[in-house]
Amino acid sequence: MLVLWSLLCNQSLFDGNMMEVIDQVMDGEYASPREYRLDLLAEMERICMTAMARDSSTRYQDMSQLQQELNLFLNH
Repeated sequence: MLVLWSLLCNQSLFDGNMMEVIDQVMDGEYASPREYRLDLLAEMERICMTAMARDSSTRYQDMSQLQQELNLFLNH
């Protein structure tokens, strides 16, 4: 779901050399998209951060769940 984050923020989530990026991925603490896009709606931020959750029990369990959330967001 790094692609979703990058599309929302218009930049890469990670920066630095390969070891720095690996450290950032292993850390699993990702900046909120709203830190970079103040106009981003809180609901879209929630969807993005749920998709990227480190704990698998709090992530979407499959792509159909994510698709359903995105469709609900887009249709409101």
